[in-house]
Amino acid sequence: MALWLVITFKVCYLTDTELIISRPFIFFRRVVPRANISNISEKDSQIDIDRTGFSRNMVKIGETAILLLKNGKKLQISSVNIGRYHELIKKLKHR
Repeated sequence: MALWLVITFKVCYLTDTELIISRPFIFFRRVVPRANISNISEKDSQIDIDRTGFSRNMVKIGETAILLLKNGKKLQISSVNIGRYHELIKKLKHR
């Protein structure tokens, strides 16, 4: 569990022109110009807590924003590994 948190931990910076996403523990950095974001949608993040049989017992663990870029690629940002998720998404939507 701790290794998963280290690998998936993200830091997001939002400037007037760019969204900068970095994973400091694995030396990853991605810069997305705000002009390249064409659409933002949100969905609930769920996990299946009942792994037996054919029944599914889903529990909401957070939210995920899907950023559709103009080149057709999708970028996902989850509230599970981003602090101040709601504030970030609100600012992204009001560009």
